[in-house]
Amino acid sequence: ARKFGDGGTGPSPLSPVPHPDGQTDETGNILGTYLHGLFHNASFRRRLLDELRRRKGLPPLGRVVAFSKDREYDKLAAVVRDNIDTEAVYRMIGLR
Repeated sequence: ARKFGDGGTGPSPLSPVPHPDGQTDETGNILGTYLHGLFHNASFRRRLLDELRRRKGLPPLGRVVAFSKDREYDKLAAVVRDNIDTEAVYRMIGLR
């Protein structure tokens, strides 16, 4: 395993940092960190996804795409609403 910041030459798209804050496996395909909100950083997310695309033989997108968590949560809520019997759920939890 490669620790971030160890000065190693592993395939992680992360730049070295002065102290370890996570690990990757030897291939760089598995990433673990305790840094909360790491994937909220659009530039980091793009760089990581472009690296995964490169490994799959796909060209990098190289651009940061606008993303709205609220819009994605609304889409998820619509899927849930359309596919469950909310009245039955309310009865099960004692609200009806």
